[in-house]
Amino acid sequence: MENRDKDVENFIGGLVELAGYDTVDGDDNKYIRICSKGDDNGAIESIRTAEGEKPLAIYGSLANDAAIVNPFVEGNSNVALDNWIYTSQNGQLGAIMQSVIRKILESAARTRGKNGKKNEQEQDKYCIPYVGGYVSEITQKTVDEFKAICKNKGFVNIFYKSRDRVGKLNCLLFNPSSKKTYSNVRTSSWPIFQDIFLRLLDIKKLSDLDYSPESPNVPVLESFVSILLRCYERLQEPVEKLLGRKIIGVEALKEHMKNLDAYYQTAKWCISSTVEAPTVDAVTPAASTLPPAVQANLSTPQANTAVNAGNGLPPAVASNLMAATPVQYQAPVVPVTDDSGLPPSVRANMAAMSGFRPM
Repeated sequence: MENRDKDVENFIGGLVELAGYDTVDGDDNKYIRICSKGDDNGAIESIRTAEGEKPLAIYGSLANDAAIVNPFVEGNSNVALDNWIYTSQNGQLGAIMQSVIRKILESAARTRGKNGKKNEQEQDKYCIPYVGGYVSEITQKTVDEFKAICKNKGFVNIFYKSRDRVGKLNCLLFNPSSKKTYSNVRTSSWPIFQDIFLRLLDIKKLSDLDYSPESPNVPVLESFVSILLRCYERLQEPVEKLLGRKIIGVEALKEHMKNLDAYYQTAKWCISSTVEAPTVDAVTPAASTLPPAVQANLSTPQANTAVNAGNGLPPAVASNLMAATPVQYQAPVVPVTDDSGLPPSVRANMAAMSGFRPM
């Protein structure tokens, strides 16, 4: 059980740290921190729950003040917390895609025309295959148009379509309504943006990324992470070449994906949120006949943490307790990109993603 718990922790921690925006503390608290350039001790991520503002930590945390991120329980009532990992991962992927595409467009605009050779930089030759036949059409105006689109934090959205039992990826570059929303973007620019996006992910159309999960227990998690890893597998080289950063852990997470249902059996007892603990009344006078040590224990208010939260309980104990009071299965949560319900610290981190900076 202990090794399997560690596997679950490594999977969730690896997912949180995949894009390099967040890191997980290596101690027993396992808090999630916002990490910036060269800083692994950033502010702890937090979220507002029914019990108030709480720091975020991953499954396996022994922190008694934390809201626990555990994507292996799909569909409990705390929607904002359940969706945190999906919202943050969608935002991070979108920010990286925006940054890479912007670099490619800037390269093409910088090197066009008769003076282009003078302006060439080392990375420009790497960008050429992603521009394709549009190289002569890209100007600084094209770059500025794309920068305007980058102000939208909902650039991409991996989601699960429960009716069809399939995971999908959407991008606002392909949404017909975007042309109305960004009416200042020229009609000729949209195919350029779309073509670069598809070339980066090595697909012909967005539906090429569709994924039908096999897991009966965590179909949302399986489809979401499968699509996410396929994107990052393709983006590893462009991110390193153009942004000077590395996407780390893709192969390790792919190995973990083979064991999702086993991880579910281990982690399903721990719902994502924590519950405010009621206080037990002091011992009654009748207990005065008990030994002093027992009286002292009884007279101390005891924290009664909900079993589903699993805070501080060894996994084996929590599993036994849960066997007596099983949680009813609810419909899986569909990941969303709207961050309006998240606390200021998380929204600030999401906003910072639009300025993804090289190492």
